[in-house]
Amino acid sequence: MKKLLFILLLHFLFVEISYAQSIKGYVKNTDDETLTGAVISIENTYRTTISDSKGIFEFKNLKPGNYVLITKFIGYETKRTKINFQE
Repeated sequence: MKKLLFILLLHFLFVEISYAQSIKGYVKNTDDETLTGAVISIENTYRTTISDSKGIFEFKNLKPGNYVLITKFIGYETKRTKINFQE
């Protein structure tokens, strides 16, 4: 397993669709290469998504609050990222 953790860079996209909000971001490794097919989930929920060909992922319809994103990719260590998601 690679010793370097990959980097999860988050950009927050606030969308007002029936008061729905989303977290959108992308996954890159420490060499700044995007990771296609990384699995990103929100801890203690059933919410899971997979990064696309550009490493981009999105969770829609989230309420403001504190979340922990868990990102997994074969050959890399699992990354946990705390998010304080505000309106």
